Amino acid sequence: MDKGYYKPDLSEFHVGFEYEMKRGFGDGTVKSLEQYNNAEWIKQIYDLRSFPYVDRTMNGSNPNNLPSAIRVKYLDEQDILDCGWNKEEDSYFFGDYMLDRNNMGATQNIAIYCIFDDFHSCVSHGYIKNKSDLKKTMQMLNIKK
Repeated sequence: MDKGYYKPDLSEFHVGFEYEMKRGFGDGTVKSLEQYNNAEWIKQIYDLRSFPYVDRTMNGSNPNNLPSAIRVKYLDEQDILDCGWNKEEDSYFFGDYMLDRNNMGATQNIAIYCIFDDFHSCVSHGYIKNKSDLKKTMQMLNIKK
């Protein structure tokens, strides 16, 4: 797997989940390593119509013969900025919220604080693996773009 990416588990997929898939690999036909190497990665957003293609790609004939044709990018600084956060020194801000991150290998240990005048209250703390997880966390906390 390319650095900065991982093979997702099928249980991670939900409507709105962002992933990449090799072009032409969702049709269920067996592909060669040459076809795999020549196929480009296409950014996708999961919806209910995506399930058969994702399922065939992850559980069909090709997974046994080739590297994964589906990948997800680990959360990085650009993803945080794309979600509407602004970087100031080592933290990110979004309205009355502050996000701090500690890299723990490939997984991000993220703390989100609500800022009240002179004090911060932690409203979320845990591991956020990818941009979709960050969006889901923001939605649960009612942090909107």
